[in-house]
Amino acid sequence: MAASATTKVYSLEEVARHDGKDGRRVWIIYKDAVYDATGYEHPGGFELIMEFAGKDASIAFDNANHSSVARRDLQERKIGELRMSDRSQRLRGASSRSVKRADTPKEPRGST
Repeated sequence: MAASATTKVYSLEEVARHDGKDGRRVWIIYKDAVYDATGYEHPGGFELIMEFAGKDASIAFDNANHSSVARRDLQERKIGELRMSDRSQRLRGASSRSVKRADTPKEPRGST
């Protein structure tokens, strides 16, 4: 889906600069969209958001089985979209963090 003329487009580098450090805003990526999570009062603590400040939170967000209310809250904080040329790169690092948190090990292929 192409961004509309009014949709702001951000690079991975721009998002990465919004890591919450030194008073900077906290931006996260979720499925190619950029969200401003600055000041959001997460029920599990702001540390959970800070872990993904300036990064892709897609896998962690989906693995947490968030409610429809949490998904609505996220949509209300959308500020733009990730530029097309950065979309294929957005999961670098996110997948390795999510693997460490996997609750259930996957069966090896070919085992029955």
